[in-house]
Amino acid sequence: RPPDAQKPYLNMRNSTFLEPSDRASGSVAQMQALVDAMVTKERFALARYRKSGAPSLVALLPQQREEDALSGLPRLPCGLHMIYLPFSDALRFPELPPPIPPSALTDEQLYAAERLVQTLSLPAGGAHVVAALPNPASEAHFQAIESAAFTHAAVSALHPVTDTTLPDAAWLGDPGRAEAVSSFLDAFGVTGEPAAGGPTDRPAKRLKVAVPQTQDEWMQAHREERLADMTAAVLKDKCREAGLPVSGKKDELVARVAVYLRDKALEELNA
Repeated sequence: RPPDAQKPYLNMRNSTFLEPSDRASGSVAQMQALVDAMVTKERFALARYRKSGAPSLVALLPQQREEDALSGLPRLPCGLHMIYLPFSDALRFPELPPPIPPSALTDEQLYAAERLVQTLSLPAGGAHVVAALPNPASEAHFQAIESAAFTHAAVSALHPVTDTTLPDAAWLGDPGRAEAVSSFLDAFGVTGEPAAGGPTDRPAKRLKVAVPQTQDEWMQAHREERLADMTAAVLKDKCREAGLPVSGKKDELVARVAVYLRDKALEELNA
């Protein structure tokens, strides 16, 4: 099959790498010839694999051997990536409601929908590639191993890992995108009401909380348990000011700032 036939969303679970062994006579040469042929013809293989239990449908993707230009040591081994695929009866085809014809929409609704799609379309290339985002847990794990092996730095001193699987708040919070979303909701009369009845108006906005400007005001907010009322942006600013990591969800930011303020209060008592 051609490479574009293998879609990322068809991966059923973690892949397995198949590498030849010198214990089997001729296996290395045969694997090298097979991989070279697949790469030259730009093809991957489909196969049935069974180790125990029911057989699996797998795709075999070739990987050629690569060596470091300076040392001559292998960077990548020669072999096949075995990707587990679903059978046809494992795919779901949910029944979707019929699309709304353009003739049933007003000019205002058409304009609002078109603008929303254009505004929220992800930029071509860059970090916005579906199914090509780094695993934040693995990234943090290997960063800690590398630090322990080469720099011996404490894990707490490592650069915080950015979880790119979470929504990009800065990108989504752009005033132009927020205004496009608001115009779309207004054009289609979406009020944000709950699905099972309830008020027809949009939920009342929460009152804005005054942002503490001094350390004493932050201490007061902590004592009055008002940290959770702060926005994530305000909490991140405080974390940057205190030299703390800014990654994580809002609950983590609240806990991080609370621990920092508690430690500062204890330092003042012991001074």
